[in-house]
Amino acid sequence: MRRVWLLAVLVLPALAAATDYTIVRRTTIDAGGPQEQTEYWGPKRLVVDDADQRTIVDFRKQELTAIDKDERTYWTMPLDRVVRQLVAIGAAVEALPGPAREMLGLARRVTISPTGNTSTIAGRRAKEYAIGGDGVRGFVWLAEDLDPGAILGDEAVAWWRGGGPLRAVGPLQDVAQAIGDLKIRGMPVWVSVTTTSESRSTTVESQVTAIREESPPADVGRVPEGMRQEAPPLPAE
Repeated sequence: MRRVWLLAVLVLPALAAATDYTIVRRTTIDAGGPQEQTEYWGPKRLVVDDADQRTIVDFRKQELTAIDKDERTYWTMPLDRVVRQLVAIGAAVEALPGPAREMLGLARRVTISPTGNTSTIAGRRAKEYAIGGDGVRGFVWLAEDLDPGAILGDEAVAWWRGGGPLRAVGPLQDVAQAIGDLKIRGMPVWVSVTTTSESRSTTVESQVTAIREESPPADVGRVPEGMRQEAPPLPAE
C-alpha cells in the first residue's frame, strides 16, 4: 500500500511547461480508510510525502532518498543502481513457472483502450481509458496537459526509459506498465482497478483531489535533522 503512489510516476511522454506543481492524491483499497499523499513535481525533482514517509527523487544528483518518519531513518541510492536491481528482479520473476506467477498475481496481462469520454478532474481536462484483461477491470483518467517527463526534465526521461522508479506492487503496477508500453500521454488523475481470482476480489482506487501550480516548501527536498542513515533495502551488487 505504501508504494501505490508510484503509479503516478510510471508514465512519461512530453508536454506541459517546466513549472512546479503540488498534487494531492487519495488512495483506498477495498473501500478501506483513505491514505493521502502530497506530491511535489518540479524541474529535475519529484518528492512524494505522507504521514509515514517521504521519497525524494533528485535527477540533478541522480539519486533516490527514502525517509521513514516513524523510525526516523533514511537511505539513499544512485538511480542507476535502482534500475539495475529492478532489471535483475524482473528477470527472476520472468523465470518463475506459470502457476507460480499466477499464484503471486504476476501473470496478468492488462489492456488499455480509450472510451471517448472526457471530464474535468481536479480542475484539469482528462480523458478516460478502459482497463481490461484476464481477471482485471476498471478505468484510468489521464490529464493530457500535465506530462511528467516535461515537468521533470530531460534527465528524468532517460531514467524512465531505463526502468523507472521502484515498481508499485499489484494491479496499479499492471496498469502503469500498460500505459508505458502504449506511450499514452498524461498524468493519471483517477484510476480504479478491480482484480479477481478464485479466492477473492480486490479493488484499488486512487484519485487526485487537488492540483496547484506553486513552489514546494523550502525544506521538502531535504532529509530532516536528527534522522539516522541506514543501508538501502535492496541487496548489494
